[in-house]
Amino acid sequence: MKFCLSSDVSKHNGSWQQPTWQQVFEKLTILKKSHGCVGLDLLEGNPYGIDTLQVRYDGTRYVLSHLLNTEDDEEVYDFIEPNSCGDPHKLTDVLGDLWSEASVCTDFSYVFKYFKEFWETGKVSLEHFS
Repeated sequence: MKFCLSSDVSKHNGSWQQPTWQQVFEKLTILKKSHGCVGLDLLEGNPYGIDTLQVRYDGTRYVLSHLLNTEDDEEVYDFIEPNSCGDPHKLTDVLGDLWSEASVCTDFSYVFKYFKEFWETGKVSLEHFS
């Protein structure tokens, strides 16, 4: 699979073609200690376009989103942390964008889990995404 890793985290900005898992893990670890965005684009395998997994982190809360291109449209799925108490009808700011409170999470271990799954398979289990 062909990926592109992008990072907008303090002094670690840039993009990398064909990253290793170690490089992805390193950028996520740096993000966890700071704030910003990290994205992983799957460049091939979907005839309708690029699929992306992105995390935005403000230093305490994160939003994990999966963009999936389909024949008719682009679909965006946001991760909902299991047992989340967030109100899906209330909006909150994370890095300058408004998100459903239900999509704002605090357990960063899910970020590592889903990035690893996406890097290994090119897909994301949508069980906790809506």
